[in-house]
Amino acid sequence: MFVINKLIWLGYTVSSGAARVIIFFLLTLVFVQKDIALFAVYYSFLTVAVIFLGQGLGTTLIKDGSEVSMKYFNYVLLLSIAAASVITLALATPTLDLNLIDTLIFAGSLSCLAINQIYRYYYIYYKKALPGLIYDLLALVLFAAGMLLCKLHLVSLKPLDIFFLAYFIATIINQIIYYIYVKRAWITVSDSKAFNGLDWKFSLNVGFVGLISTGIVFLLPYFSRELLPDESMSVLGLTISIIGIISVFSRAYMNYFYRELVECAKSKEEKVYLAINKKVIIISALVCFGSILPLIFYVKLSLSYVTFNEILAIVVPVMLFTLSSQLSLVQSNIILFLGKEKISLIFNFFVFIVVLSLFLVWQYFISISVIYLIPLMSLFLMVLYLIRYAYFRILIRTAFKNGEAV
Repeated sequence: MFVINKLIWLGYTVSSGAARVIIFFLLTLVFVQKDIALFAVYYSFLTVAVIFLGQGLGTTLIKDGSEVSMKYFNYVLLLSIAAASVITLALATPTLDLNLIDTLIFAGSLSCLAINQIYRYYYIYYKKALPGLIYDLLALVLFAAGMLLCKLHLVSLKPLDIFFLAYFIATIINQIIYYIYVKRAWITVSDSKAFNGLDWKFSLNVGFVGLISTGIVFLLPYFSRELLPDESMSVLGLTISIIGIISVFSRAYMNYFYRELVECAKSKEEKVYLAINKKVIIISALVCFGSILPLIFYVKLSLSYVTFNEILAIVVPVMLFTLSSQLSLVQSNIILFLGKEKISLIFNFFVFIVVLSLFLVWQYFISISVIYLIPLMSLFLMVLYLIRYAYFRILIRTAFKNGEAV
């Protein structure tokens, strides 16, 4: 039973990243590169917005280490839907030139993803992975079914339409599974907390930290849409989708001890943090370096019309800066639980501004060859992430030494 639970846990952690890989692979079998490139931009926006909403609200729900109230939880789900609608209207519609139908579909997709990202934090905290795994697999099967119908010319839908329908149906079913599973899992659910008890400030800070740090890699297609041709955008979209699953192995290990990290910050047990951090870095390095060659050949197999030089110029740099970002994976979480989310937000905001400034300079002032765009951006990010790792390490050590843990 222990082995089965471990496999279910690993499957749940990997499933969302695996779904991204399979989704983009299926797209290459049915749609032309222009459609794939456009969906890559949409998907990058959706992913980053979900990181902001889901990580912010999800972490806030579990940060106290207490049971999550049903009423409290439901209010947060409703809030995520409202926030998804506002983000779509304020940012996605004007910047992506969405029409009315696409706006509704985009907002619906973002709402479904945000809801289930919040569920993910809930299930991670309680180490109850089965319902989350069922949702991820169901959404993927529904998406594959939609792609098959398009391939057989039985329906005429765009990638975003299929994505929304698949995740909307899966989300509805997930709600039913959740309410049944909560009772059967003997999770104590209290209604003693009120909506006003939510730590909004903490939620926004954590959301912005996730948006600026983790979200940068997923923002690359969005930032690059005016600078890269469709072929390069297709490679970038496929690469980032695969990185999503590559990075989850280290995240899977960390998430399994997520509750321990919360308690570690409270009890000032620095040894627990150091042990988990060391294992996560080792796993990240082994997986990233071991995945470069398979990833290159996978992209070539999926996009045969793209040359190896174009693939290398995107895959290798993105993989290396992803590895450098993984160095601070545990640090970023422990800093939140130490009550230092403002410092993390300021530092990550600086990184975000540097990246955005570089893209704006290259787009409007300095012409740069397409083949150098991603390598140069990755180099800047690697340096910034290494500086972040060193700074966070000193910050955490000082906090534990001075007894600043909350």
